[in-house]
Amino acid sequence: MLGVDDSALYGDTYGTLLVDATTRLPLTLWEGRDAEQFSMWLREHPSVEVACRDGSLTYRQGIAGGAPDAVQVSDRFHL
Repeated sequence: MLGVDDSALYGDTYGTLLVDATTRLPLTLWEGRDAEQFSMWLREHPSVEVACRDGSLTYRQGIAGGAPDAVQVSDRFHL
C-alpha cells in the first residue's frame, strides 16, 4: 500500500513524497510533481496494489500509467 502526496520543499518548490502506508515510513522524495516520473517509479515497483492519494490529476495519471491495476483511494486527510 502506497501513499503519495506533494510536499513543500522550500519556497515555491514542491516535491513528491512516497510513503509505505503500512509502515508509515518514507520511501522516496523527489523534486517536482510529474505523472511520468511517478509512473516510471510504479513500473519499477510492481507490488503496489493500493495507492492512497489526494485529488491531484497528476497522481491519478501517474497511477493509471504505472500501476493500472492498483486501486486508487483518497487519503483521509483530503476527504
